[in-house]
Amino acid sequence: MTQTEPRKARSPSPDPEPGNPFFPTKPYILGVVYESLGGETNRINTTMERITYVVEEENEGDRLDRFLSDRQASASRSQVQRAIREGAAAIDGRPCSQPSRRLRIGESVSFAFSEPPPLTPRPVDVPVLHEDDAIIVVDKPCGLVVHPGAGTVEPTLVEGLLCDRELAPSDDPARPGVVHRLDKDTSGVLVLAKTADALHALQRQFADRRVAKLYLALVCGTIEEDEGLIDAPIGRDPRSPRRMEVGDHGRAAETRF
Repeated sequence: MTQTEPRKARSPSPDPEPGNPFFPTKPYILGVVYESLGGETNRINTTMERITYVVEEENEGDRLDRFLSDRQASASRSQVQRAIREGAAAIDGRPCSQPSRRLRIGESVSFAFSEPPPLTPRPVDVPVLHEDDAIIVVDKPCGLVVHPGAGTVEPTLVEGLLCDRELAPSDDPARPGVVHRLDKDTSGVLVLAKTADALHALQRQFADRRVAKLYLALVCGTIEEDEGLIDAPIGRDPRSPRRMEVGDHGRAAETRF
């Protein structure tokens, strides 16, 4: 079983912005997540053809995301950044998930990017835990993809919600209202924004680590400690891009248990 370790849960700031309904005075525990066996992600189409570029003198020192977005007419820079973080880029054959990585002359940069299929509202059975004019909170079941992506053909959570409501437009047309997500084979609570104000407020809360997350995971083997901290960078396995592994190429991750 391969599991993606969540970031360290942090309590929301005790100093919420006064008068802002999206920054509650009491901390929320956003969700309880149940990890399923065989939890491979559904983010990357491993059969996708990669395009390879060689860094020339005029591009020395360029950021990886800028270098690639300048060569992707159909993608915004934020879409390219997200694709890089999800394992779509490699430098000299090694995965690179850092959009800010500076390039050097002669390096070989490969990139696999495809536009997600268009959003098509389709009925999806998703329990709604809370809904108002600004947000909707749902209990995503195991087996449901949050939004369309490369290789996704089945109905998604977002498409189901769009059947009878609007979600806030984001910088990625395939992810309206989405501020966080769960893997296809993970169940749990998701909050989505219905207005631009709610989207921006929720994005700030997540970026500032003001959202407390609680995960319930199934672990194989015996753990001697009753509690501890796992501090190790996690990135895509270069041998199998749909799996995650601990490695120097990964992003910093901390998990308390």
